[in-house]
Amino acid sequence: MIGPVLIAKENVPVILQAIGTDIEDVVDTFTMGYCTYNQVVLELYNAQRQLWILATDDMHIQGWLVTKLLNIAFGRRLVLDLFGGKDVDLLLSHLEKVEDWAKQYGATEPSRTRDQVSARNYASMVSITFVI
Repeated sequence: MIGPVLIAKENVPVILQAIGTDIEDVVDTFTMGYCTYNQVVLELYNAQRQLWILATDDMHIQGWLVTKLLNIAFGRRLVLDLFGGKDVDLLLSHLEKVEDWAKQYGATEPSRTRDQVSARNYASMVSITFVI
């Protein structure tokens, strides 16, 4: 398994060819109107959101994650905004790499641990906030 790997904004269009429909389905089903697929894509292109993938060694995408770093009054917050794919449990078991990346931007311990997030309940927790 490879990943999760942060996709450079220049490579987002290529990855969206493979998983764009899946992301759009999650946005339409679970965001309750707080964002649109086009808004998510624009923010990925502008690096306001980050796209991560988990892939097999032969580059078949098994899971994906969209994150966002928010500036808040007492620091920064990492939001696990959207996620999906064939193996969400495996993806979410590898969140340490995402957390380590966020720590490079001032992260502290998350307010909600990755152990509390699983494929069983991710539909009701599309936006998961970690205090940074």
